[in-house]
Amino acid sequence: MDSASSSNTNSYVNDRRIRTREVLSQGDQELGQLYWTAIEILDPSTAVRRRMAAHAIREMTNALPRVIDVPTAATKERLGDYVQRLISPWKKARDGNCFVYGKWKGVIDQALEKALNAVDEMIAWYEENRRQRGAVARGFLRKSDPSPLELPAKLQDDRAREWIFLHNFFVSMAHGANTAEADFNTRLEQLENLLLSSLSREPAEDFSTIDDILAEDE
Repeated sequence: MDSASSSNTNSYVNDRRIRTREVLSQGDQELGQLYWTAIEILDPSTAVRRRMAAHAIREMTNALPRVIDVPTAATKERLGDYVQRLISPWKKARDGNCFVYGKWKGVIDQALEKALNAVDEMIAWYEENRRQRGAVARGFLRKSDPSPLELPAKLQDDRAREWIFLHNFFVSMAHGANTAEADFNTRLEQLENLLLSSLSREPAEDFSTIDDILAEDE
């Protein structure tokens, strides 16, 4: 869709969003297309259309580390995979000698031991996966920013947490979470601002005050 014509019919199109599409397309045409698909879907804005837009945004945020060439852990495991593996041993444990009249009692038997080991494995995987996602987010934001200066670690962590929060927000929406239009618009604008500050050729706003920040640390 032509930017000029779409701006006349789609209330979600504005100069900042056109600029966001341009910046994303400079890195990879598919990123720009995914983002713009989300914007076009939103007019008129309905709960179903916002969910469809969230799908496109999720695909875009998933692809960004690859486009910026940030190493990611090679794992195909998902939380659902671990939950599926947990169901059988957990049911066997509940049918065992340690689960009596709705309560856990007595010495841990073999069935319960296997179930607890499966839970422990799932928790360990989840914590490691969360650490890896944080590292990927920090790597993406650091590598994509055009400034030669490096943000203080605290600001890097803050930006990474914001990125993960926004990514999870749109993933949750894509999976059917109900979100009010105003909340969706706020998160979309927050994501766009983060993308522009991270991918634009202009220095990010965080770096415009880097001297003041460093001076405070001295």
